[in-house]
Amino acid sequence: MPRIADDFLDCSLYLYPTLDDAKIGKRSGGSGFLVTVNGIIAGTPPDEAKEEPGYSSHFYAVSNRHVAEKNPIVRLNTHDGRFDVIPISHEDWTFTDYDDIAVAPVQFSQAYKFLSVNVVAFLSKETAASQDVGIGDEVFMVGRFISHDGIQKNSPSIRWGHISMVPSEPIYHHSNSNQEQEGFLVEIHSISGYSGSPVFVRPFRTEKLNLVKDPEKKRPMAVQFKALHPGGWLLGVEWGYISSHDKSTNTGVSGVVPAWRLLNLLNMDKLRMQREQIQKQQAPREGGPFQRPEKANS
Repeated sequence: MPRIADDFLDCSLYLYPTLDDAKIGKRSGGSGFLVTVNGIIAGTPPDEAKEEPGYSSHFYAVSNRHVAEKNPIVRLNTHDGRFDVIPISHEDWTFTDYDDIAVAPVQFSQAYKFLSVNVVAFLSKETAASQDVGIGDEVFMVGRFISHDGIQKNSPSIRWGHISMVPSEPIYHHSNSNQEQEGFLVEIHSISGYSGSPVFVRPFRTEKLNLVKDPEKKRPMAVQFKALHPGGWLLGVEWGYISSHDKSTNTGVSGVVPAWRLLNLLNMDKLRMQREQIQKQQAPREGGPFQRPEKANS
C-alpha cells in the first residue's frame, strides 16, 4: 500500500445516539463521511452544473441505514482542534429499505475541518469495466476504531486490504427488507464502529494531494489528486464485517455498498427537490472534485 495522504482522515465523521453521547465522546455508534453534490442532479459534471440558475454545492453526511437509525447525531472536527456536534434528527436522514446506506444534508460552515468527496469521484459500473477495477485491487477505509477513537476530537484510523469479490449475486444482509445487498466483498480488518466508513479503491501512486487555494478565501479549498494510477475512486460504503455461519467469528471480509447505489439514493426525488429549492434561495457557491472549507478569518 502506498503512503496515504493524512488529509484523508478529514473525510471521516462519527455518529452517536444522543447529543450528550457525542459531547463526551462515548464509545458507541458508528462512522460516516461527507460528500458533495454539484447542483441539482448528483453526478452532473461541475462545468455543466454551473449553468444551472443559482448553482451551488450541496453537502451530505453519509453512513449506513442501520447506523443512522439508532445514531443520528453527527460529530466532526473543527479548525481549532476540537469538535462540533450537529443535532441531526432521525427525520433528517433519507434512506430506503433495500440498501444499507443513508444520507442527511449538512450545512456548510467554515468552522468545520473536513474533506468532502464529490460524487464525480464515485466509482460507476462503466468506470469499473473500462478501467478494469476488480479482484485484487487495493482498497483503504477511513473510519472509527472505536477502542481508540478520540475524546477531545475525532481521531479516525485507516485500514487497508483488497477486493476479494465484485458484485454478482447479492450478499446476505439481515437489515435490508429482502435480506440481500448488492455489494463488493473486501478483505479488510474491520470491527464494530467502522460501519458507514468510506472505502476507496486503487490508490494513487503517490497518494499526495494537490491543494488549490482560493487567494480571496471566498470558496472552499479545492483538493485534487496527483498521479492517477490510472484512477482512484470511492468504491462505496462499508456496512460491516461478514461473520461465519454460526456468527462466532469475524471472517476478515467486509461488505461494501457500491458507490453507484449511493448515487441513486442522492438522486431520489425528495433530495433533488430539496437541492432545487435551496438553489433558488441562496447565493451561488462552487464545488470541486474534493473540497475543504477554509478557516474563518479571525
